[in-house]
Amino acid sequence: MSKFSTVGIILGVSLVAMSAICWTLLPKKKNLWKSLPRERVAGIILGVVCLWWSAAHAYPLLEGGLAKLRVFIAPLLVVISVLSYFLLDYLFTRALGGFVLLTVNWLLHEAFAAHIPLRHTFSAICYLLGIFAIVIIATPYHFRDLLDKITNVPRWRLATASILGISGSVLLFISIINHVR
Repeated sequence: MSKFSTVGIILGVSLVAMSAICWTLLPKKKNLWKSLPRERVAGIILGVVCLWWSAAHAYPLLEGGLAKLRVFIAPLLVVISVLSYFLLDYLFTRALGGFVLLTVNWLLHEAFAAHIPLRHTFSAICYLLGIFAIVIIATPYHFRDLLDKITNVPRWRLATASILGISGSVLLFISIINHVR
């Protein structure tokens, strides 16, 4: 199985699972919407993954006269991780947004290289996920407010669960079709 199909299937299953969580778990856990966006431990774990992934993208850009700066990348990642843990509010939300943004960026690149079927549909879903990620990175309180509405307003719960479920199913279907062909 190619990396593209594997990551596409994982993202599709994750979106379907988030749909189920929105529909079943959030209404039962009434205070989760308050604590999850500011969760520090999960946020720093996901944030460190994002920082290292971003550093892997930045490393080759330092060439020529800037190559001598490569030695500073690893120590900077440690410093940024520690400072993020203590100084950033809504750490989990920002880390989640960064992870989603990095993932859909990679998937879009691989989708164009793999010539997948229904590429326009796959790309549209990835772009919408990327825009959502940018919004929650820039304004993380909107993610908290969305979780609040999903928890307490049945129409929001149905709409969000439906959007996540349909998007995840489409990504899953396209990734499986790409793997089979």
